[in-house]
Amino acid sequence: MLTKKEMKLVEAAREGDAKAFAQLVRTYQSRIFAYMSVRMSDPSSASQLVADVFRKVYSSMRSSEAFGEFDEELFQLAETHLLQYSRKSDSGWTRLCLEHDKTAGGHTPLASAERKRLKDCISGLEAGERHAFELRYGSGASLADVSRKVKRSQDVVQGMLASSLGVAKAAIRGPKGKKEA
Repeated sequence: MLTKKEMKLVEAAREGDAKAFAQLVRTYQSRIFAYMSVRMSDPSSASQLVADVFRKVYSSMRSSEAFGEFDEELFQLAETHLLQYSRKSDSGWTRLCLEHDKTAGGHTPLASAERKRLKDCISGLEAGERHAFELRYGSGASLADVSRKVKRSQDVVQGMLASSLGVAKAAIRGPKGKKEA
């Protein structure tokens, strides 16, 4: 549900106000990045896909009278881009996440049991790994920014993120590797 301020920004952006759209991007970018990156087998591609989603939503909102609620359209485009990604990359993880979303009723947050396992998993990571994970997937920081902030090379950070993402995915799946609906 959009706030009144966001509704005004959407209307201004529909009329061509680039600054209003930039504010919407700042408001939603980290949410879309988090939504997409945890559903990707290779989250390093998430930044480009997020940019593509925002370009597409801007074009759609300006050219289509049938454009619906901004947040719904945004997440729908994100899902479409994830489906395309899963086909190109043959990502079973992405398809599993999207199937979970569908059975859970759309773009819903994780179930409470999954959320608790994920929180426990993240808190159990080594401090540097946890910091990198939270920066990248919680705040949507770029790989370069994460590398700078944790004072490690990008290669090391990529390894840390890959490792922690694997642990997080296992935590979401739960006991015996089964994902709860």
